[in-house]
Amino acid sequence: MEDNFVVTPEALRRRRKQCAEKEQLLFLALCSKKDRKLITGEAELNVHDYERICYLLERMGLNHLLLYFEFEHEDFMMEISKRIEAELECSEKPNLSEEIDLINQWASDFCNQLPTPVMKHYMEILFYLE
Repeated sequence: MEDNFVVTPEALRRRRKQCAEKEQLLFLALCSKKDRKLITGEAELNVHDYERICYLLERMGLNHLLLYFEFEHEDFMMEISKRIEAELECSEKPNLSEEIDLINQWASDFCNQLPTPVMKHYMEILFYLE
């Protein structure tokens, strides 16, 4: 007799939420106290922090948490998309070297706040893998 395995949409939502919660615990264990407060809602998030945290989550491969975080703060996502649209409409080309410097600074700041050299070493590898 063959068993049919059916995944309901509700079961899938629960599983994604569980994955996001596990990823959040991992991120909270590694991030700075400031970011911990931003993620948990104890401190007010701004668009710059939102963009930085999204970058960190993406580079760390914490995709379930990233999705939840993006949808939880969709107002910032809309603000960033409007900014990008305005930049695209502008005749000037965006300064990509400034953007690259900024994200490199975010990665460096994150790695430098880690408590041990070993953690720092492996996170640097993770952030700078291409």
